[in-house]
Amino acid sequence: MTISTTGPIGPTNPAGDGSPLPTRARPTASRPLARAIIIKAALLGVAADVLLRPGLTGLGFLLWMVLAVTTAVSLLWRSEWRVSAETSGWLAVPVLAAAGMAWRDAELLQLADFAAVLGALVLAAISVDDATRAIFTARLRDLLVATARVLGAVAAGVAPLLRPALGGASAQPEMRSRITAGVRAALITAALALVFGGLLSAADPVFATFVRLPKIDVGEAISHMILIGLFTWLSAGWSRAALVSGVGAPMAERLPVAVSRSDVTAALGTLAVLFALYVVAQLGWLFGGERFLHDRVGLTAAQYARHGFFEMVWVVMLALPVLLVTRAALKADPGDVRIHTMLSLPIVALLALMIVSAALRMRLYVQYFGLTTERIYPMVFMAWLAFVL
Repeated sequence: MTISTTGPIGPTNPAGDGSPLPTRARPTASRPLARAIIIKAALLGVAADVLLRPGLTGLGFLLWMVLAVTTAVSLLWRSEWRVSAETSGWLAVPVLAAAGMAWRDAELLQLADFAAVLGALVLAAISVDDATRAIFTARLRDLLVATARVLGAVAAGVAPLLRPALGGASAQPEMRSRITAGVRAALITAALALVFGGLLSAADPVFATFVRLPKIDVGEAISHMILIGLFTWLSAGWSRAALVSGVGAPMAERLPVAVSRSDVTAALGTLAVLFALYVVAQLGWLFGGERFLHDRVGLTAAQYARHGFFEMVWVVMLALPVLLVTRAALKADPGDVRIHTMLSLPIVALLALMIVSAALRMRLYVQYFGLTTERIYPMVFMAWLAFVL
């Protein structure tokens, strides 16, 4: 499978030799781009206030997500970036997940769909910079670092865009004087209107009907401002992460910490022995059945099926980071790498057997207590863990 890594406009290299396209420099936060991001983020904030007040469910969230994706594509085109297949795919996922949230209101499905929306938006921002540093990255830590950079840019929101939007340092004194003059004029106008308008209103009830101020629910107004401001902030932060900040820039080749061959042997050797003993223990109930369980631990098959499933899932989830971190922190020595591989392969195989054991235990549980949606989700999750392995 060929993965496109093109960022500039145009599908082929001008040299015509089939080599990858030259990497185009990322656009800087110029005044027009910064203003465009802020304006479109503000429009998304207003749209969020209109569509999302009932909550992040239903057709409102789907419509807002369509607007957000359309806005993202328009900003990419404005910056003269070609929307790659990877970026298009990641931008389509939030729309599909939002449609799923509008279609089914089951709590677990809503949570899974919302997680898919957030994850796909992060990967879309990374893939704009470099598609090979999204899910197709060669090193998981590059993906984690890029994800942290996207989240940092979203947290910073619109703040880093204000200075370039105002014209940079050279235009700041002039802009500051304009803002000061506008604020001073507004204060003078408000003070005179309140004082003299109040006196004239008290003098003539007919005049009072002309200048009567509308009743404003302060709490409702504040809630509108918070919702608009929040989604403006988040939308501007995501746009800056995708277009300006360079979240996909590669990190250092080496981790700041290193482990030795003895460390790897001790850690992975311990896991291999523990996992092997656990798999051997599973053979007893698998082949001995309920009689073995009753003689060994005094439990019926139904009682045994209700224990240990989620603990085994946690073991698989925690063992994978151990393998990845020890490999990433290993010294660049062929012998150390070979030792790590020799110890990792049995662990992965044992983890796969533990997933099979967990699936069989869930099957036993379903046999005694029936099939429900709450028991389907763990099976799907285990299938995903098997795919990761």
